Amino acid sequence: GMRFGSEVHSLLESVAWADETPCLLPESEAGRVVAGLLRNPALSEVFERRGRAIRLFREQAADAILDGCHLSGVIDRLHLHHNAAGAVERVEIIDFKTDAVKRPEDLVERYSGQLAAYRAAMRIIYPAAAVECLVLSVRHGRLIAV
Repeated sequence: GMRFGSEVHSLLESVAWADETPCLLPESEAGRVVAGLLRNPALSEVFERRGRAIRLFREQAADAILDGCHLSGVIDRLHLHHNAAGAVERVEIIDFKTDAVKRPEDLVERYSGQLAAYRAAMRIIYPAAAVECLVLSVRHGRLIAV
């Protein structure tokens, strides 16, 4: 399970924008799963830029002091949406989860604290932007707002 999760994360880290740069994926279980995610129309907002003004960060380190506590983590995929003037107006934090859960919604309960901390850190950096957190359930091919 951990090896599969590590391979999936590594492959997803290599994905920039599927509509701009084709991805070469291995013929492994993880490669087939990632290929399926990239073909899934419900996930196109995550993996296709479609001409939108979005700056992409993958495996973005996040370090901050929140309420006197040190936060250290890695955001799997971070989208900074820019307005016509170039300012960041929306931040999307996308976290990939390979957990074998019965319902994708179970991931929200399990990881809401982690994503709340990421959201708080991004609100400090981009106070004027709306900040959204999304969990992508790899096993279910679903994107869930947190």
